[in-house]
Amino acid sequence: MINKKNLIRTAVSLGLFLVISVVLFYPQLQGKIYKAGDTVEYMAKSQEIRELREETGREVLWSDAIFSGMPSYFVSLKYQGNVLKTVQDLFFTIFKRPIGYFLLGLIVMFLSLKAMRVNHWLATLGAIVAVWSANNFILFSAGHMSKIVTIFYLPLLLSGIIILFRKNYLLGGILFALGAVMSILANHPQMVYYFALAMIPYLIYKLVEGLRAGQIATLGKVYGILILGLALGVASNTSRIWTSLEYKEASTRGGSVLEQEAQTNTTEGLGWEYAMQWSNGTNDLWASLIPGAVGGGSQEPVPHGTQLEDLLRQNNSPKKGGKYLGPLYWGELPFTSGPIYFGAALILVLVFVFPFLTVGQRWLYGGATVMTMLLSLGKNAAWFNHILFDYFPMFNNFRAPNSALSILPLFLAFGAVTGLDHWQQQITSRKITAIPRGFWIRTGSVAGLCLIIALLGGSLFSFEGVNAQSFAQQNVLDVIKEARQALLRQDAFRSFLMAVLAALPLWAFYKKKLNVGTLSLALGVVFLIDALPVSYRYFNMDNFVSSREYNQTFTPRPVDEQILSREQNRADYRVLDYSINTFNSNRTSYYHNTIGGYHAVKMSRYQDVIDGYISKGNQQVLNMLNTKYIINQNGAVQQNPNANGAAWFVRNVDYVNSADEEFRQLENLNTESTAVINREAFGDVLEGKTEYSVGTVERTQKIPDDMIYQTNNTGEGLLVLSEVWYDGPGWAATVDGEEVPLIRTDFLLRAVEVPAGEHEVRLTFEPDSYYLGEKISLGSTILLLLLIVYYLFRHVRPNYRKA
Repeated sequence: MINKKNLIRTAVSLGLFLVISVVLFYPQLQGKIYKAGDTVEYMAKSQEIRELREETGREVLWSDAIFSGMPSYFVSLKYQGNVLKTVQDLFFTIFKRPIGYFLLGLIVMFLSLKAMRVNHWLATLGAIVAVWSANNFILFSAGHMSKIVTIFYLPLLLSGIIILFRKNYLLGGILFALGAVMSILANHPQMVYYFALAMIPYLIYKLVEGLRAGQIATLGKVYGILILGLALGVASNTSRIWTSLEYKEASTRGGSVLEQEAQTNTTEGLGWEYAMQWSNGTNDLWASLIPGAVGGGSQEPVPHGTQLEDLLRQNNSPKKGGKYLGPLYWGELPFTSGPIYFGAALILVLVFVFPFLTVGQRWLYGGATVMTMLLSLGKNAAWFNHILFDYFPMFNNFRAPNSALSILPLFLAFGAVTGLDHWQQQITSRKITAIPRGFWIRTGSVAGLCLIIALLGGSLFSFEGVNAQSFAQQNVLDVIKEARQALLRQDAFRSFLMAVLAALPLWAFYKKKLNVGTLSLALGVVFLIDALPVSYRYFNMDNFVSSREYNQTFTPRPVDEQILSREQNRADYRVLDYSINTFNSNRTSYYHNTIGGYHAVKMSRYQDVIDGYISKGNQQVLNMLNTKYIINQNGAVQQNPNANGAAWFVRNVDYVNSADEEFRQLENLNTESTAVINREAFGDVLEGKTEYSVGTVERTQKIPDDMIYQTNNTGEGLLVLSEVWYDGPGWAATVDGEEVPLIRTDFLLRAVEVPAGEHEVRLTFEPDSYYLGEKISLGSTILLLLLIVYYLFRHVRPNYRKA
């Protein structure tokens, strides 16, 4: 029979998770939607694809919404081959975000700890500690949805590895493979990569330990299963990974095709300075213990009774939550939404239980802490990170190294509850009968450090930051420094109090005044008291708005309505909008296909054209991109009567010998009458022809990845399309159903040679990376599901009685 007690306890924990999630995000139950910045940007850029999905009933693989066109892989593309995504989508349909996201994290963390045989109530505690970290609130409020979901799947990887080294190969392998599948599916590879780096000290330790013990066969099994599990995770996401790798080569992270740019950046990936711009300083790390140590966020609630508060009051500055906001952050980041605060209570517990961990566990949790902190320092630990940047595959494709700390709460929570489990077992079995001196030393060291900083912190730090000179010129630096010192002192006393509160249940358990369940409950309450008030400094409950108000975010501006009243289809024109941050916002793309937009990884050719021509207002380049409307900084629209249209025939061809010449030729090119062709790449296709006949062209099908044109010309013509050239595979052209070469022209556009007469020209985008990749993903995911079913039938059912 099934163990009812086990089921009841599990139901209680899951119910607790749901209740806490609902209470913390209660406006969601009122039908409100959380309005996050990055989410709004996503909705704007993806509106075109979402409409096309509904219209065509399929995934459209090319988007014209931003940057004049790019693959929709990073705009809004559903990868359905991984059938576990269907399960995830169903969960998020029932439990919408934010409740759904945090509930998912709680369940995954809880089950991962339970799989490791951690005490049930301590596993419940560990889930609460890891998921309700202040940083997770900040990530969600900023709209970093893929990052937070990726982090919430990482416990599966960690527990899988630990269980594998316990020689439970099937369960460990399944958990690791499932974690690989889901964390890759969540689509934030940087977090998965940092997790892998954080595991290196532990994996090296276990390798050396196994070699010394002569356990070659065991090591072979463990590392072999890890490789197979990773392979299954990759294979289950083949379409996502394959399309991403193809796109990378054509993107700014693959490097420029221009010789001058290539000489400036001699390696693929990002440049060192750009990649390391968001590097923590050493002082920033103090925020993990004391949230306001370096000022919290760039716009932080100002402490009461400070001169800065008086100054802001005199200027009638706006308030948030009854407090004025000021520039209190003084760390080394350019700006920040808030600190990555782990919690003084959590740190105290981990420091206390650290000696109760095994040597291997110390290598795991201690090594991960050191690794992630070094990674987060970026350029401020160049001796370490430059080696990774220069020699580790893919490392130079990631920016914002400070985000490495986002995965650390997972390790700290695992370490804390694992150590608590070892500790409580020793007390319960009476191996420890009195409070040892180490309890007072370890708990006192954390609490004492907070108290010392509270009392002496004003003399230990400069409190100036990167904007000190600007503030000094405005004669407000001293006022701001006083507020920063007040925040440090206030939060240091707060962390001292949280550390003391966390120590009390530990002392009570020593005294046999609590059992494991009540210990877990008491610590859980302390952890929430510690984390939630800090979280709500940055998680703005006012961002919960009604669906009506949320949709008003996308209400067309008068200038949008003006354009829409003239146009029947967004595919017929493009817009250059100077009234917004042109290349850092997608807002205009909700209604129009745009020249600008925002994406972290643009196509390399397009970035070159932005830098060389669009940013300088080159009219001929704007014409060839069919820029029919230009919105000025005041929000007024001007129509461009010289836009070349969606497609046109050119009379002349100019041949050049390199990409650099092709690029430079755009400076004074009449793009309507003349095409520039790279002789080396396409000269043979055109057989050296320099003159063509012109004719008429009409686009009759306007789906971005499947376009049809009807042409009519008296002689052979060269049809130029106002469509961005993609250096990756997938695009094909046909004339009357017969495949013909697709030609790059004008450095950035596509062209097709068309015979005389009436013809149908069709361009389709059908990359194998997506269509074949989806089939591989489907087969691999089914294999994983079969393994899970096999484990459940072989191991879970027979063990219910033993639980």
